[in-house]
Amino acid sequence: MGTRPSSVEAMFSQPPGPALVSRLLRSLAAGEVLGLPYALSGEKPGSPVELRPLLLGGVAAYGAVTEQALALARVLAEECGFNPSRLNEVLASSLGLENPLRLYSLPTAEHLMLVRRGVPWVRARGMIASMESPVDAVARASVIPLFYTKERLVAEMAAAQVYATSMDPRAAEAARLHALTLYYILVGLSPEEALEEAALQTRRTALREALQAAAELASGTLDEAVRVASRPGDMLAGLLSAASLAPALSEQGASTSEALYAAIAAAPRGAEHAAAAMAAVLLAAAGAEIEALWPLEAEPMLSTVAAKLAEANLLCRGLASVREAGSEA
Repeated sequence: MGTRPSSVEAMFSQPPGPALVSRLLRSLAAGEVLGLPYALSGEKPGSPVELRPLLLGGVAAYGAVTEQALALARVLAEECGFNPSRLNEVLASSLGLENPLRLYSLPTAEHLMLVRRGVPWVRARGMIASMESPVDAVARASVIPLFYTKERLVAEMAAAQVYATSMDPRAAEAARLHALTLYYILVGLSPEEALEEAALQTRRTALREALQAAAELASGTLDEAVRVASRPGDMLAGLLSAASLAPALSEQGASTSEALYAAIAAAPRGAEHAAAAMAAVLLAAAGAEIEALWPLEAEPMLSTVAAKLAEANLLCRGLASVREAGSEA
């Protein structure tokens, strides 16, 4: 592993530009497109060449991760930062909870249905009956490093956006670690360095070991990496391990399709779409080309939100600078 810079923030002083924001959002959507058929069917791909999107009228269907990630990006852009109340408003009013292809996690669906019925979001979080992990809330944290450029804020806001719809502290920690891994890759660390650095940021043994295992497994064969990473265990640790395995494998020379296959095949059952979305955005941050592989039903929404977020990256920081200058005067 290389030496960690004394300040990783010094390497990421400028927010992601329009091209990078667009590429990462589209990559997340493209990854989910590939994982969604397996999350819906309960089956697993047998090899990288078997990966196929779910086509409806010749167009690839997208899922709940893409829908929620774009909603979160919209809130960040419109509010110049994270606003949990506004996120709940956008999620509850605009999402296709009734669409069976969206595949929302039960905790997220239960929470948003309560909000739609008029229950305050703070109260609704505590009324969720499902004991499942909100994997979609973990995956949508991929958007956080596309707006925040400070390491501390990336960690805090990744967890905060989970707590906007769930009171699951382990899910918040998984989201925090995923967002930090993405952040570290964006500032210039290699995938292996990013995983090892993120692993140092948690005291939760299962999640730390999931990140460490991903880097270690990548040095072996593809089949062995998938076999070991897919062993039954904790849902959130399995999700992190599967998603993180992809960029680690890519760094070792695996193709993009092999890396995405590994993420989907190793993911906990029912979370293949989330793992693939998370893996794809990590791969894209490390330089892989993903977004052009599949036509996306979400293209108009992706284009609009990507443009808004990229514009806000500059506008919101300009407003902050003006406020700082005014306070010093």
